[in-house]
Amino acid sequence: MVCFCDNDPKKQESKYHGYDVIRSGDILHFAPVLVLVSSTAYNVIKSQLIEQGVNGSDIYWFQPARLDVNPDGENQDRSFIRENLSKFSSVYAMLADEKSREIYRAILNYRITKDVAYLESALSLMDSEQDQYFDGEILTPQLMEDGGFVDVGAYTGDTVRSLFRHYPGYKGFCYCFEAAEFLQEELGKSIAELDNGKILPYKLAVWDGPATLKFDDSSYGSGGGSFVSDTGYDVEAAALDDILDGKPVSFIKMDIEGAERKALEGAERIIKGQLPVLAVCVYHRPEDLFDIPLLVESFAPGMYTYYIRQYRFGLSETVLYAVVR
Repeated sequence: MVCFCDNDPKKQESKYHGYDVIRSGDILHFAPVLVLVSSTAYNVIKSQLIEQGVNGSDIYWFQPARLDVNPDGENQDRSFIRENLSKFSSVYAMLADEKSREIYRAILNYRITKDVAYLESALSLMDSEQDQYFDGEILTPQLMEDGGFVDVGAYTGDTVRSLFRHYPGYKGFCYCFEAAEFLQEELGKSIAELDNGKILPYKLAVWDGPATLKFDDSSYGSGGGSFVSDTGYDVEAAALDDILDGKPVSFIKMDIEGAERKALEGAERIIKGQLPVLAVCVYHRPEDLFDIPLLVESFAPGMYTYYIRQYRFGLSETVLYAVVR
């Protein structure tokens, strides 16, 4: 028997793609079983299933976001890492602490072997998503006393809310960039609730210069985000260097579904001139783990210290921090 399993009572005793959806407690009714967990909550789900009597060796993690093995059975990640080994090695040598290096090794070893044990070995290093972008091991309150906070991929205002939770005394400006049409109302509500007169929204995509881009939000709600694509609706894009020209910038956060490199290229003058803290997602493209830190280092050689932190199990929510030395 093949079926889906979900903890949500609303989904149980229904069908999904023609297959029954059952409760986790009913899995053993069909023993022997093979369980594929297609969720970044793999570690939590695995623990629950083991408590319910499922053998841990019968539980596997399935990463659906990228099909890394081609039809011929070749591990494309392994080939990609081999081809770019010198770049990965350069970034590894740049990392400032052992925690960053352990996380980096775990991600690369998983991608080379597809052995989930490497990711499980890094579970103790994973931090809470509540602290994403504002990691207390790396950032100090003094870094956020003034200046300007730039939220690229502002979503519903969740990151700005988190900023004020972590730094309630922050007095600087917040520049919130969000291009997705359907998120503007929620973002506006967040700004209205938080507003100290210094939170400024921009309905713009952030890019390496002025452009009109296609924006696809069709995968929103099914685990994906809004992203630049060949299809979708038109959005206007601009470079941070142009929009924030002359304004103080002390912190830039970026989570924009693979457009981070383009956005950083459009902030080169700010990075060179003001050396803001950077908290940039580095998991949307295979090359992000080396491409983004090497790009930042090329802008300001020797000026930054680099850290990697992980905020969710698997290959998502990996953040690069760059903090001025």
